[in-house]
Amino acid sequence: MKTFILYKNKVASAYIIFGLYEENIEIRECLALDSISYKEILALIYGYRDYYKKVNLASPNNSNIEFLFENQLNIEKNVKPFMMMRVLNPLAIFKNLKLENSNIKIYIEDKILKENSGLYSLNNEISFSNIIEKKATYDLRIDIADLVFLITGYFSIDELIELGKIDIKNKNIIKKLSKIFNKKNSYLYEFI
Repeated sequence: MKTFILYKNKVASAYIIFGLYEENIEIRECLALDSISYKEILALIYGYRDYYKKVNLASPNNSNIEFLFENQLNIEKNVKPFMMMRVLNPLAIFKNLKLENSNIKIYIEDKILKENSGLYSLNNEISFSNIIEKKATYDLRIDIADLVFLITGYFSIDELIELGKIDIKNKNIIKKLSKIFNKKNSYLYEFI
């Protein structure tokens, strides 16, 4: 899989994640802020048109992305129920969850949006420090993809520890984390 991010004025305006296979291109994720950014990021795929017969593009049900293409005759639309989540702004998520005064330091690693990687302190105020992991003092380290499972209640803290998905530096914090991020009935993957 390859990931490309389109920046305009130093702000991410689109991204695409795709893989090249024998006879087709599989676009797993493609998201843009506007139609021009969609066209610009999809221009990457256009460069492969002589080498691959088919492009499969996963998109939200109501995206209408197929109307960005000039020739509608070559497009076959198959609707398959699917849900996908990604945390784009961890600071906003923590504020939305009202995690002030939790007294927890979480180091998040984001391999795609590097500006999300760093230390999030959930003290009197929720703050972010763009510091490398080696220099950070934290209670919990988690990849941003696994943070989705934690905040949606798909997995509990204990389950993520068992799966080796999180690194707990301060074992005393596990009970507090379990109260904040508890497991819930989740329907995220019901339709896959």
